[in-house]
Amino acid sequence: MAAANNVHSVDTLIDKPIISRATGNKLGRVHDLIIDPIKGVLLGLSTQLLDGSTSVTDYGDIYSVGPDAVMVNNDDSVKFEQDSTFSGAPLAKKNIAGAKIITDGGKLLGQVANVYVHTAAPPLVIYEVRESLLDKLLGRALFIPASAGRAVSEGTERIVVPDDTAGYAADSLEALMANRIAPLVEVESSAGDRPELAPGAFQEGIIEVTGTIEEPVVSKRARVVEELVINKNVVEHTGTVRDTVRRTEVDIEEMDPEQAKGGNGTQS
Repeated sequence: MAAANNVHSVDTLIDKPIISRATGNKLGRVHDLIIDPIKGVLLGLSTQLLDGSTSVTDYGDIYSVGPDAVMVNNDDSVKFEQDSTFSGAPLAKKNIAGAKIITDGGKLLGQVANVYVHTAAPPLVIYEVRESLLDKLLGRALFIPASAGRAVSEGTERIVVPDDTAGYAADSLEALMANRIAPLVEVESSAGDRPELAPGAFQEGIIEVTGTIEEPVVSKRARVVEELVINKNVVEHTGTVRDTVRRTEVDIEEMDPEQAKGGNGTQS
């Protein structure tokens, strides 16, 4: 079965070297798987670089997953964590393994004993759930698609699933692949008239549709309705202004005393 060939457990992927297909350079190794526990898909790889630091690789940058290495498109396929769009998403081995699976009705189905991922498109995630250590010893398990997750608690201690989850789960990975995963892969590869997807070509994203809208533009323009003309007439008028101006000026001339006496005449 083609779908089964692309299913890997988290343990088989961890520590695989990550090789650039463009240059052949070894970029690091797989540290863990980054998943979306609600949508149930693989988001990318937590990558340990050669210097020991941790980075991420988006699922869209993965070209193929082989038995000996994970091949990515180029050297830039490994990004810093702050540049990733899914920073903070849970890790399969570190966070999801050991989580309790509980239904809406309050029934505990068991704990996640292992995480599997379909590395080709679509990158679906599968949980292997066991109720006890005895189940593990006897090989009894319940395999459910991670997309059944309805809610995840803080610290990923519990994952809530619908009440009928056990009804469409399977008691083996092969049965779940045949009944649930294989049909989804077939639909994904045959939808529409698209060409066959290359390994790693599928990635979760947002479809952008460009639309146009018409925006009315309202403008104001002055329009003369009625013209009003105002004239200013200047009238000239000549008039006579009569008035009496009175002014009295007194000049006092100081005379010599001898002259003043002579001026009065001679008494005889």
